[in-house]
Amino acid sequence: MTTPPPLPAWLVATAPAGSLRVRWSAPPEPPEPPTQASLLVCLRPIFPDDAEEFWAGGLDSDIIRHPVSAGDGHATLAVPSGRELHLALVLRGPDGALMDAPALSLAPEPSLAPAPPRVLEAPVHHDHGASDPPALIFVAGTAAPDLDALARRVALAVGASSPAPSAPASVPAFAARPRWSLVRLAFEPPPGAPLRLIRRDRAIEAAELAGWRDRPPPDALELPPDTDALIDGLADPAAPEPSVMFYAVFAGPAPWTPLPVVPLLPPFDAARRPALLGDVEARLAPAVDQRLARLATAPVALGDLPLELALIEAAVRCLPDESALKLRVAARVAHHRTAQRY
Repeated sequence: MTTPPPLPAWLVATAPAGSLRVRWSAPPEPPEPPTQASLLVCLRPIFPDDAEEFWAGGLDSDIIRHPVSAGDGHATLAVPSGRELHLALVLRGPDGALMDAPALSLAPEPSLAPAPPRVLEAPVHHDHGASDPPALIFVAGTAAPDLDALARRVALAVGASSPAPSAPASVPAFAARPRWSLVRLAFEPPPGAPLRLIRRDRAIEAAELAGWRDRPPPDALELPPDTDALIDGLADPAAPEPSVMFYAVFAGPAPWTPLPVVPLLPPFDAARRPALLGDVEARLAPAVDQRLARLATAPVALGDLPLELALIEAAVRCLPDESALKLRVAARVAHHRTAQRY
């Protein structure tokens, strides 16, 4: 049985305001400086008997990893407020081996100039006792109505039979704003039926849908038969204000029938034959690369890491196997899954 490495030195602290400043002494100059430094924020105490489970990742659901630079000697962390936290610094060398890490200590908060005192107005109050209710005043000098008679008429009207409110007719058009994973919509086409997609930047009214039963509009896009989903690479999720797009799918031939359209939810595997609109790979690449980079450079709850990696893989699954983005994602996801987490 292999003996697990010893646990790092833990600093126990509480952050009433959700922020902690910690510091550590610069590590001694080794032949090779550390290439990975992680500040771990654990939401529960880690005992010596937990060492094997800790290093194996069994406690990741309780750990937030903050990548830091070992040479900085300090860091400010955003952490859960008001609860006991256990913090440690973990260093690894170029070969991935653990290195001796200095202990953490709390750094003093930066001094702030005292805020000027706030002077509150005295609350409104009345010194006199209760008075009679004020008289109601009616416009145009009219006399006060018979309120009792008015109340009786309202009661009769409420109790009278009236037509039940009817729900508006459902319109099988869907409005969506592009996300980082793009707009993904699903529908169930009749086998072998010709399909047309209407994609507009304004709402599609029910009257328009009814008017297209004989013939779809000229701007309708032809979809391959048996397509059961669409991924919109025409909309730009990186735009400062991504526009809402409206979608309707018709199955033919005449009379063309609008199909109910629903969002295709992660992991995007409910559809087997999606149609890709525009350059989906080019639209996905910036957001996917950013999310992968953030996993290595930004704080991450290690319990969420497997789900995030699975979501990124799912987002590019629609691309051809030879896609450069898909190959890049596969390599970087494999690295995240096999590399030392801390």
